[in-house]
Amino acid sequence: TRSIPKKGALSLSGMPPGSTRLAVPFAEKDEAKKLGARWNAERRSWYVSPGINVSLFSRWRTDEADS
Repeated sequence: TRSIPKKGALSLSGMPPGSTRLAVPFAEKDEAKKLGARWNAERRSWYVSPGINVSLFSRWRTDEADS
């Protein structure tokens, strides 16, 4: 049988599908977190989940989306 991904399922990269990766310097991590960015410890990178206004993170965007 085929399994159906549960709500909030993560992709193989450990981030929700459609997430936007960010390049956040350590000194700015608290600001990014306050805006809604999340840390992926496995990939050691910041990201924004789908549904969050990515324009708030324009200075940290890498223009890479998780598929």
